Amino acid sequence: MIAARLFLAGPGLGLVAIGLAGAQHPSLADPTWPVAAAFAQGALYFVAAWWVLGRRMSPLPLVLLVAVLLRLTPLFSPPSLSDDAYRYVWDGRVQAAGTNPYLHVPAAPALAHLRDAAIYENVNRRDYAPTIYPPAAQLLFLATTRVSESITWMKITMVAAEALAVALLITLLRAAGQPPALVLLYAWHPLPVWEFAGNGHVDAAAIACMLAAIFARVRGRPGLAGFALGVATLVKLYPLALLPALWRPRDFRLPAALLATVALGYLPYLDARAGVLGFLPGYLREEGLESGGRFWLVQVGQALGVRIPAGAYLAAAALFLGALSLWIALLRRPADDFAGASLLVATAAVLAFSPHYAWYAAWLLPLAALAGSVPVLLFGVLAFVLYFEHAHNRLLVESLLYVPSGLFALLWVWMRRSGARGRAATEIENA
Repeated sequence: MIAARLFLAGPGLGLVAIGLAGAQHPSLADPTWPVAAAFAQGALYFVAAWWVLGRRMSPLPLVLLVAVLLRLTPLFSPPSLSDDAYRYVWDGRVQAAGTNPYLHVPAAPALAHLRDAAIYENVNRRDYAPTIYPPAAQLLFLATTRVSESITWMKITMVAAEALAVALLITLLRAAGQPPALVLLYAWHPLPVWEFAGNGHVDAAAIACMLAAIFARVRGRPGLAGFALGVATLVKLYPLALLPALWRPRDFRLPAALLATVALGYLPYLDARAGVLGFLPGYLREEGLESGGRFWLVQVGQALGVRIPAGAYLAAAALFLGALSLWIALLRRPADDFAGASLLVATAAVLAFSPHYAWYAAWLLPLAALAGSVPVLLFGVLAFVLYFEHAHNRLLVESLLYVPSGLFALLWVWMRRSGARGRAATEIENA
């Protein structure tokens, strides 16, 4: 019995050891070493996931201890996959100087007195892009940099947000009658370890607020859920996609609270007028939203000799997501499966818009942990391949993500349905 309970110690220590090795060669110019380590961790991770999904005796303290150890090395190492955290520190510094971060690009003469070698020289797009991050993220950057204008402290903030997310995830698992050790499916996953502890992405705070919204909705507090979802949207825009999963017809407390929260969040920055969206329009152009180059299905069509106009694809994607949202909000059964509905609409949004960055898959992982969705967890591991799409053929790289994930998802659904039919037949024979 003791040996069974401690089985997870083996893969857990293996994950930590691989993480130590992967952090030995931090280089934003070459992601090969950390990505190779992440894939190696992925193999051990699925051993642990298989164990915890199949047994109810896994010790939660061991799971949490390994989760902490996994984050220590990347937390105190330089970012190795993304330089976004430098922009976070810069935005906090700009606000502390009394300037609206949406007004100027970092290279603007008005901000010359704030430049330094440690932060400014590492800010991406500093010559042409004002900040892209929404108001709640900006307030978080400001609060963090008032303690320390360092990358390590910014990453500590994001890990603290992760700790809140893990606590909420455990609470939601218990509320659903699931063993709390299933939090391993998120806490040991390589993607949040590298992206939040390692690179300090603000998506960790968005995930914490998203889970707070689901928790409030489970507890029958739609107004509080709307507030939490509004704050999540003000950190990163994509949690807004969860609105149809959490809203119920004829109950307008949630959408009203969400709209009020978003409106109040933007008030302190309205002196930027139309520029309050920052670099968002330019980012959408840069990422190929207008040309259609962002979308994997458009690329597949072009490779097959079929030209799919970006406008037609966007219209079809909007129609599909709109229909899915209406079905989830109005017709879905069971109506109280907030986590499952959130996973469905979030996964559909990610697949429709084909993000080019691995960390945009991270918000799916806590939802997948709640639903026990192994295909989504696999998608999160395979997302690391996106770090190579600027050095290799984009269609090939993205196909290495979407094709295996899609095939495994189909196999998973078939296996689950076959298993359900087999159990039903057994019950009939025994009746």
